[in-house]
Amino acid sequence: MRRRHPSRRVRGVARAVRRIKADKRRYVSYFKQGWAAGDPEVQALTPDDFNLGRIQLREPTPIPEDEARWAWEWMASWGLIHGTFDVTTQINRKVEREAHDLAFAALR
Repeated sequence: MRRRHPSRRVRGVARAVRRIKADKRRYVSYFKQGWAAGDPEVQALTPDDFNLGRIQLREPTPIPEDEARWAWEWMASWGLIHGTFDVTTQINRKVEREAHDLAFAALR
C-alpha cells in the first residue's frame, strides 16, 4: 500500500468542511447512515428535525498545544492512553506545517 502525504488528507478534509458548511441539510443523511445507523429513533428523523446551526465545523489548522494537551489529558482520564503529554513527542510540527502548507497552497 502506498503511503499518502498528510497534505492530501488535510486538503480533503478542508474541502469536505466547505461542502458541509455550504449545505448542512444535504449531509445529515451521512450521519444517519453511518454513526447512527443502528438507532431507529435517529433513523426516523428528517433533516428538518436537526438543529443544523449546532453543526460546527472548521477547516484543519495546526493544533494549538493547549488543545492537544487537553485532548491527551481527557483521553488519559478515561484510560484510553497512558503516560504524560509531551508536545515534542505528540506533535510533529515539521510534518504538520508541511502538510498544511502543501494542502492550502493547492486550494488557493
